[in-house]
Amino acid sequence: MESAIAKDINHTHFIPYVQLHEFESFLMVEPDRLITMFPDKQSAINKLKDNIKGLDPEEINESSENAPSKRIIRHIQDYKAQKAQVGPLVAQDIGLSKLRNSCPHFNNWITKLESI
Repeated sequence: MESAIAKDINHTHFIPYVQLHEFESFLMVEPDRLITMFPDKQSAINKLKDNIKGLDPEEINESSENAPSKRIIRHIQDYKAQKAQVGPLVAQDIGLSKLRNSCPHFNNWITKLESI
């Protein structure tokens, strides 16, 4: 898809990136960081971690019911109303280095940008 987009745009300064699944994939890199926003939800976070154990964060989305945000909401219902605010803050807390180390597709895109 990225190749097709690049071909369609046809500009040397355009480097496409299509995230495989939703933004919350990044939060699956280190779900323990959700505790900063939901300090009373450690048990729910532990259940979420058990639910995604062994899965690659960029690949989590086996069905519409198992999308990353829906997994979080299943365990932390308050996330649904706060995802636009909480998600970016938690991703920032996780940090770019950890996101890159755990998400190779994302890392490849960042690496291309850095090489410019």
